[in-house]
Amino acid sequence: MPLAMLLRPTICSSRAPPTLRGTQRDRAQLSMSRPNTAWRFMSATPPDELSPAQRWFALAVQDLAAAQILVADGSAALRIAGFLAQQAAEKALKAGLFAASIAAPRIHGLNQILARYPSTRSPNVDADDLDLLDPWVMDGRYAADLPDLSRAEADRLLLAARRVLDSVLASEPSLDLRS
Repeated sequence: MPLAMLLRPTICSSRAPPTLRGTQRDRAQLSMSRPNTAWRFMSATPPDELSPAQRWFALAVQDLAAAQILVADGSAALRIAGFLAQQAAEKALKAGLFAASIAAPRIHGLNQILARYPSTRSPNVDADDLDLLDPWVMDGRYAADLPDLSRAEADRLLLAARRVLDSVLASEPSLDLRS
């Protein structure tokens, strides 16, 4: 199941910034069906009944969706989308660890987190995607001396994060938020 099917973002019109109103909001596929709800996931299970692993995966999906909106909107620094893409991958990998009954380490290195998986439960994640995303845990927050991302670079980070989330979900179906 494509990751995009797991998420239905909704933003209250009174809270949506002017740049997300009208056509741009429509392009970002925002829905006005649930006022006063920042994010709502398509799930048969109420949020307070999700497992810890599912909660972590929901946070990963949320971070990726926020990054996609920032890139689509174009009004914010794209480095923030880079940070959120890294965070989405990190949280997804940690969700998979929780699903395997392994405590998630309090580290940010994506390859280090992946190394904690038992070989029988490890998601089929491309190491190049992890290497591309890894620096953004720091670069996205402490980028005063760095140039901002280009749109093409931001798109590459979003695709890499999506592949990580898809790989974790494929290896751990219990993370599916719709079940």
